[in-house]
Parts: sequence; structure tokens; C-alpha cells
Amino acid sequence: MTARNFLYKHLISESEHYFGIKDGKWLSHVCNAWMNDESNSKHRYDAMRSMIGDETLRKSRILDMSSGCGTFVFYGLINGYDLFGAEPETWKHQFNLLKAKEKGYPDAWMKRFVFGVGEYLPFRDGTFDIISTYQTLEHVQSLHKCFGEFKRVLRRGGYLFIGCPDYTSFFEGHYRIPMLPLMNRLLFKIYLKTLKRPTKGLDTINYITKKTIYRLLLDNDFEIDDIAIIQIKSRIYNKININSNILVRIYLTYSQIKNIFRRENSVNLFAIKT
Repeated sequence: MTARNFLYKHLISESEHYFGIKDGKWLSHVCNAWMNDESNSKHRYDAMRSMIGDETLRKSRILDMSSGCGTFVFYGLINGYDLFGAEPETWKHQFNLLKAKEKGYPDAWMKRFVFGVGEYLPFRDGTFDIISTYQTLEHVQSLHKCFGEFKRVLRRGGYLFIGCPDYTSFFEGHYRIPMLPLMNRLLFKIYLKTLKRPTKGLDTINYITKKTIYRLLLDNDFEIDDIAIIQIKSRIYNKININSNILVRIYLTYSQIKNIFRRENSVNLFAIKT
């Protein structure tokens, strides 16, 4: 079985079982993205580079938690970065091995992937200069333990990059349906049953918010910047040469209204361990 067929089989099975999604065209698009190690994760590196510079990035030991289907780790290794990935799901490790063999990656690269969950990272204290976690924190068992582990395995002055949904949204990205912000879970299950969707997926999701993430970072002695706000400020300044927090807020509000019921709000933060 090819790596892509293996991936598609598992995506179809999990998407239907947990979320009731049977959209083969959309899942095929997801497969193509996760097979594309050459560019799919470039935007994550661009964000890191914009915050700390390429020289620092290249000198850093980086952990991806969780590494999923490997695109972030493989992109980094292809481009000469020092990457490791922690991932708890066996089938994703099997997929990464199939993909690595098909693409002819060095055997040593597979040693960069380890089994592990965010609550108990299998690394020594201060192992990493950077941790990146993307679309993962909404699924962990304990946010408090994860952030404690981030603090533990990062060196002092190390960087943490966080990308995740914000459940103050009017859209749930896993089910791909509208929702109310922080919707009562019992009501959400009734809503799902009305739509003839399984409720199993909801049981795997934590309602995380930007406010929650901020609090956990501050409790663990991190300094915080909002990457999204920094990027928007830069775009506004480049266009009209004005540095205005009010314009940023207007832009964010417009974007949220434009995407209401169509796209989830997101958290995109950069933090430094003090």
C-alpha cells in the first residue's frame, strides 16, 4: 500500500467515526497537503523566522508537539534545521515511515520521531531551544501538564510557538459546522444528533481560548507576544505607514465578522521562557 493510500484510508475512517465527515474530495485535499513535506509547513517556519530570525532558528533544537503526519519535521530536516517530533498515534508513525521510504529520506530521520504525549514529553530538562505546537492543544488530556512540560524541556530563554483554535468562535473546525461560542456540550451533542453526526469527536475536544492560553503561559513564567497582531500591524504599516492599535482591532473584528459561521477563530502566540 502506498503512503498516500494508507493515509487516505485512516483519514476516511477517523473522520467518519468521530465527526461524520464523508467528503472524499476534501479529505483527498488534506491527504495532498500532508504528503507535501516540501512546502506545506513553510508558513509555520516563516512565522518563527519573523519573530526570532533565520540565524537563531538554524542554531536551535526544535520540538514539534505533536508531529502528526510529519510535514513540519520533514520540512525542517529537508532544509537543514534540527528537528524532533513527539506523536502519540501509532498509525501516524507508520505513515511517516512509509512516506520516508517512498521519498528516499535518510533512515536516520526516522529516529527524530518519538512516541509521546504533551503531558509527559520523553526528553530531559532543557533539551530544546524551540517548541512548536500546532492544532493540538484542543485534544490534550491536561493543558496544565502540557504547559508544565513545555516549561521543563525548554531551556531558559527558549521559545514556544502556539497555534490552536479559539472556541469563542461561531464555527467548529473538526466537524466543519457552525456552533455557538463555548457552546454548552450537552446542547452541542443534541445539535450533532439532529444533524446525524457522531458525538464521539466532541469528547476528544477541549474548549480552549486565547484567554486560557495566556493564563497558562503567565502561570509558567512565559513572556507573550501575539503573532497575528504583529503581522496585521506590519501589513497596515506597509500599506499606509500608520502604526495603530485601533486599526488592528478594526481589522480583526472585520475578519471575524466576515468569517462568522465559516471559519474558527485562532490563537497564534509566541512566548519566551523567562
